[in-house]
Amino acid sequence: VDLFPEMIKKARFRLARFGNRVNLVCSDNIKFMRHLDRKVHVVVSALCIHHLHTQAKKELFRLIYRSLLPGGRFVMFDWTTFQDKVLRDWTHRMTLDHLRARVKNRKDRTQWINHWERKNIPSPADDMIIWLRKTGFRAETAYRHGEIAVIVGEKI
Repeated sequence: VDLFPEMIKKARFRLARFGNRVNLVCSDNIKFMRHLDRKVHVVVSALCIHHLHTQAKKELFRLIYRSLLPGGRFVMFDWTTFQDKVLRDWTHRMTLDHLRARVKNRKDRTQWINHWERKNIPSPADDMIIWLRKTGFRAETAYRHGEIAVIVGEKI
């Protein structure tokens, strides 16, 4: 599930080897989760939540919790931030430096930086852990490097 048709197109190409075992849907994640009509074992989110406002993130977490079977897992890989201003500013500079060094195509680099500077609404990973726990998950940060975090929640 992705909001952007160009991301669905890229996913279709990358996942073609899986044939009809993969169903790609162009949709807002919250709308999709509201209408999911079955329980699942796992929900994986990769770089899909950082553009949502706080209340939308909390709603999405509730919808994911509702859709999971007991013992099911939510795995989130996404851009995050820190509450501490020094850490927040330092890791943000690290991210931008990384983009400048690694994304060779100037147009792509400019788009990524513009997206990060103007469209993203990252939340502190610690806050998202609290929101997940209030929803009912047992949640932890499994990995953290700068602004990137992998957060895992288990439905208990």
